[in-house]
Amino acid sequence: MGAPPATPGSVPKAAAAGTASGCDRQQRTKAKEENIQVAVRMRPLGPQERRSSKSHVRVWKVDAEEKAILETTPDGAHEPGHAAFAYAHTFGELASNLEVYDRIGKGIVSEVMQGYHGTIIAYGQTSSGKTFSMQGDGHPPSSATAAGLGKNRGIVHMAASDIFAHINQETYRDFSVRVSY
Repeated sequence: MGAPPATPGSVPKAAAAGTASGCDRQQRTKAKEENIQVAVRMRPLGPQERRSSKSHVRVWKVDAEEKAILETTPDGAHEPGHAAFAYAHTFGELASNLEVYDRIGKGIVSEVMQGYHGTIIAYGQTSSGKTFSMQGDGHPPSSATAAGLGKNRGIVHMAASDIFAHINQETYRDFSVRVSY
């Protein structure tokens, strides 16, 4: 028996120990063809983390070109022997919820509207940004636009908007919408 097949979020051991170019390009191409895709979003450091003398240095960085998360030295360099983990999608600290939704969620919603099942899951440790990614900044755009708030709607809100916009355009079909939360 050989090794189990790589999944979109896993990296073969040889690639994990290599440099960013060691990330398996064939694996990432295959991930686009599979039903399950794993994405990673790196959140910005919080105020307390920036004030701390030990944690203001990033140990991991996003390599958007390689779609990988790289272990780095304190000066930010990725050296041979440091870990590199490839994913179907990677998002850096400056990525907006809209960018994440456009690259991941919009396609899932489109397939849902064609009759397929779809799920978007946010998973991570406490304070990793799951709620912000899914719910946004907490200010609905209609009530907060004058204050400049509501610009960072969550993925859930953008998906719901797209679903109901699609329903409004297809007046010749009946839709039944069920949501679990």
